[in-house]
Amino acid sequence: MKRVIVYLLLAVIALPTFADKKKSYWFQRSEEYYQNQDYESCLATLEKGVAEDPKDAYCWAVMAEIYSKRAFAQYGKALEASEQALKYMPKKDTYWMSMIYGIRGDIYYKVEEYEQSAVAYEQAVRLLPERAEFRFSLADVYTELKRYDEAIALMKKIVDDDPAESYVQAVLARTYLEHGDTLLAEKHVKLSLALQPDNNQMAHYVLFNLAWGRGNKLQAAREYLEILHQHGTEVTAHDSLRFNDLPLLLAATRLFVNESPNDPINVAYHAGVLYEEGLYAEAYLWQKKAAAMDEEQETRLAGICNELGLWEESEEILTRQLKQDSTLHGALAHLYMCKGDYEKAIEQNKLSMSAEQPEYIYRNISRALLNMGRYDEAMLYMDTAIVLADKQSTGTMLFNRGELFDCMGQPDKAREDYRNAEQNVESDKTQAYISALLGDAAAVQHYVDSVLPTIHGDRELDDLAEIYACLHDADNAVKYMRMAFEHGRRILYKANMFRYRFIVDNPAWQALLEEMEQTRLADLQTIRRSLQSEAGGSAVTEIPFKKQGGVNQVQCTINGLQLYFVFDTGASDVSISNVEANFMLKNGYLTESDFMGKQNFVTATGEIHEGTIINLREVRVGDIVLTNIKASVVKNQNAPLLLGQSVFRRFGKVEVDNNASVIRFVK
Repeated sequence: MKRVIVYLLLAVIALPTFADKKKSYWFQRSEEYYQNQDYESCLATLEKGVAEDPKDAYCWAVMAEIYSKRAFAQYGKALEASEQALKYMPKKDTYWMSMIYGIRGDIYYKVEEYEQSAVAYEQAVRLLPERAEFRFSLADVYTELKRYDEAIALMKKIVDDDPAESYVQAVLARTYLEHGDTLLAEKHVKLSLALQPDNNQMAHYVLFNLAWGRGNKLQAAREYLEILHQHGTEVTAHDSLRFNDLPLLLAATRLFVNESPNDPINVAYHAGVLYEEGLYAEAYLWQKKAAAMDEEQETRLAGICNELGLWEESEEILTRQLKQDSTLHGALAHLYMCKGDYEKAIEQNKLSMSAEQPEYIYRNISRALLNMGRYDEAMLYMDTAIVLADKQSTGTMLFNRGELFDCMGQPDKAREDYRNAEQNVESDKTQAYISALLGDAAAVQHYVDSVLPTIHGDRELDDLAEIYACLHDADNAVKYMRMAFEHGRRILYKANMFRYRFIVDNPAWQALLEEMEQTRLADLQTIRRSLQSEAGGSAVTEIPFKKQGGVNQVQCTINGLQLYFVFDTGASDVSISNVEANFMLKNGYLTESDFMGKQNFVTATGEIHEGTIINLREVRVGDIVLTNIKASVVKNQNAPLLLGQSVFRRFGKVEVDNNASVIRFVK
């Protein structure tokens, strides 16, 4: 797996000799721009330098560094510039020669050409052996090439020179781990944490992998969440895929909540996992708790409200937050676009025009006007967006204008824009949209096949539905929107409604939208009942049951694991077999601390069994969550799972509705 190594950031040209009289006028002029991080102006100045003197090696060297590292990511140009720099650089200037080789090593690393990266970094180390970051970068490349002994030797030399280098100690631990030496990995990760107990993500990354490799998934979850805490970012769909075990991840985030129930950050992390998994109703309830503790969490609550169509609450939150954060005009504009209130969206977009990337603001206004059928006005804003677009956004702006031309009945102009957009594509997804608009079904299918294995979130599936809508492929548009619905999608954003005009009368499409709306309303009912319960009112939840073998079976969730139980009012406790208990313990749904001892108990049939008593930290019955429920583990592996009185006693009333085939729990 390719890694982003923080230490590599040190291996950049510090440019300490900008003011050297031997350097060219243009080279020295670029110093101010570089120091102020105005890399575009710096690059323009350097280009003037090489235009005036094509043999100005120093200008070429800095150009290579900017193309590679300063958010331009134009690696082909970076390599070309570095080749020119090597060609003309005085060989006696070993400092700059080593820097150029370091740049080349970094470029090849980023494009995963590790053999060539190693060659370049080896040259940099040979020329400037005292520069530790080159040795570190070379060690990282050796790790990618599985040349572990060489990588370890280089890193050990760094820590021998400076034993207090906590980050290198952690990376050395990671290398030992990949080499299969867990004992030395543990040794160096402990040294790293001793040197830097806080904000040491790499050390916790190693601990995460150690725990994961030993099958201790719950400890792995704790370590990974520690990384997230330190990094300060919310949990993403990719992170949860890392575990390939949503119930465990949810259980892990609940652990953090249980340990610090009054910490809004912990509560928000749990909400973040639920949100990324498309569990919006549950995410809303948890984020609401976080917002009650810390009003800064309200903005994220507004985003969840958007997913549930709670427009008024989202608008209220954003309007209130706008007093402290003027940048939220854009968030309000997004809300109104999703809702379909295009006039208000235009108003809020105009108020946010001072934001970065103004071309997107003009594009958004154009999109609102397009949905309103005001094509001429939309074109004025779209033309302005294209004028303002930079290299990275030009492709998007062009294909968006092409769609407007299509809506205006000018297919030739639309096709010209699509073709031009292909020359300025910023992502594979943008290319897929363009391919769809050009009618290239094979290219669209190739894109979908390439991304589908990594997709599990409703927003990514929603994109695929839109791409097929651009292709006017109704069957696949319905198919992927249904998949998005199954992954949590509850509303169809109105921002891009024009793309679905061709399908509005399709019966399958209409049925899907109706099903989404009914499910959304059911989610809102769940939210209302839960909030009512927390406010002190009675909470009612209904769960369906099915008859099997003469007993009623219901589904409940234990510590995040879904199981079917026999509804047994005669059983004193929840009861599970040792098969389920062993599975739960092995996979982190139970921990050793959950086991409380042994006890004899009597079943509804009068049989006496010896069982192990355990504590179930969380039992979800329909919409209601119960905590710390006593349960028994039966040694008989064929024993049924029983839902008993240790759960029923937590409710005021439990009744079976045979007509509706539901069991109603009133709390």
